[in-house]
Amino acid sequence: MPPNRNEQETPIKEQDDPVWHLLEKASKKEASAFFARNIMRETRLHAKHSPSLFFRLQSLLTSKRIASLACVCILAIAAFEFWPSDKSVETVDSINQENQITSASPLSELLIEESLNVAAEDPSIYTRDEIVAMIGF
Repeated sequence: MPPNRNEQETPIKEQDDPVWHLLEKASKKEASAFFARNIMRETRLHAKHSPSLFFRLQSLLTSKRIASLACVCILAIAAFEFWPSDKSVETVDSINQENQITSASPLSELLIEESLNVAAEDPSIYTRDEIVAMIGF
């Protein structure tokens, strides 16, 4: 026990503690003069010690993390491949417009045919470009 400690201040359980009996038998009961300084130095050294970059990379590159990262990449690629894009909608719309243009109604075909007949009788009515457009070249 500490030298100035009174027996009546300590509870009964502490008086029978074997650690106190062992401390009573110790030859030197005072801490060294540099005890506080040594403790503070050790504390600062442990606080300053941060893991190295290699250790951090090792902890990041565990097999579970690599496997989960690979799964996320595969899912991202699959989602990118199967995600509907606006280009396909535009392509379908342009194909539909081309089909509508090429499949002219019988009335427009009759109009073009009559215009070509008139152009054959008097070629000065239409320009060459208009005639080529009516023929379809």
